[in-house]
Amino acid sequence: MLAERDEAIRRYLEGELAPEERWAFETQLAGDPALREEVTALQRLLAEAGSLPLHQAPEDLVARVRARLATAAPRQASRPPQRKPFLLWVPAAAAAGLLLLLTVSRWQTGPPAQAPGAPLAGATVPVTFTLRAPGAHEVAVVGDFNQWQVGTVPLAEREGDGTWTATVPIPRGRHQYQFVIDGRTWVPDPEAPIQVDDGFGNKNTVLEV
Repeated sequence: MLAERDEAIRRYLEGELAPEERWAFETQLAGDPALREEVTALQRLLAEAGSLPLHQAPEDLVARVRARLATAAPRQASRPPQRKPFLLWVPAAAAAGLLLLLTVSRWQTGPPAQAPGAPLAGATVPVTFTLRAPGAHEVAVVGDFNQWQVGTVPLAEREGDGTWTATVPIPRGRHQYQFVIDGRTWVPDPEAPIQVDDGFGNKNTVLEV
């Protein structure tokens, strides 16, 4: 009976009830103060979540997430998720939406005067990337200038001393990048003075060309 009640509430809030079903449900609301209070609270929660301002995420966010997923270790198989009762699902979903919107709101609205990674007049400048990584088998540099694709810009070890380097033509402008060691360990440039949060608990190095 509880599952039927939850389903009716969900369909009512999402506007899925036929006119006669909606009339019957609202008649039930009028005669059931507890149900009316429950529905009103859920409506208020969804309205608050929907009223939060939307902001523009960085243009390279999808590429960076895909790059991280491609290098992450595969998870072990788990049991198929069981459907939760609606009364548990709605607050959790609304809370997740609030968290996502609050996180996105940290990013600036509208395009910046010079978007990160955007070239100026198509000009490029050779930039030498160097990282001390003794014991590494391979090192690459990833950033907005190569869509954060691991392996497209490899570094070469210089004379077997653990120093890895590569010279890359970079469009003029402001960029962010990291090094990837052995295809899985992401690190900022320890020699660069400017670092910013990358949104994944790590730091991106800022490069001005």
